[in-house]
Amino acid sequence: MEAQENLAGQDQICPVCRERTVVPVAKARAAPPPSPPYTVSPKAPGIIATPLLISAICNCLAALAWLLTCFGVIFTAPLVVLLVFEFMLYADLNNPSKIVPPSKVKTIAICEIVAGLVSLGPLVCGIIILANLSRVDINSGKTAQ
Repeated sequence: MEAQENLAGQDQICPVCRERTVVPVAKARAAPPPSPPYTVSPKAPGIIATPLLISAICNCLAALAWLLTCFGVIFTAPLVVLLVFEFMLYADLNNPSKIVPPSKVKTIAICEIVAGLVSLGPLVCGIIILANLSRVDINSGKTAQ
């Protein structure tokens, strides 16, 4: 049975058995567990963030490879620009206070597919991101059911 807190320790009549009894003092409620010293971002679902990071690494390697060939700056400059945007988007996805519009992720994924003309890694990663973008809320990390 339950009783009001202000009756704790008082002599009362039980409404069920009609016997006189002392209302017990409520036990102290356990303190909530301490919060962890760190927070884990609910953002950046792996199915989006991981291919983005892999594509950035592939673009970095491809830019270095193209820089050493006779085509040098022609192919290197666009890859470096895409590489910078991929790392910036990856940082935004991992920042809990930053809201990332899905259109931004979609634009980078399309650029990765175009970059697939010079490197296969970004092509595959861009397709994976576009295929999974509609299934994931990139700002909460939750997947659609």
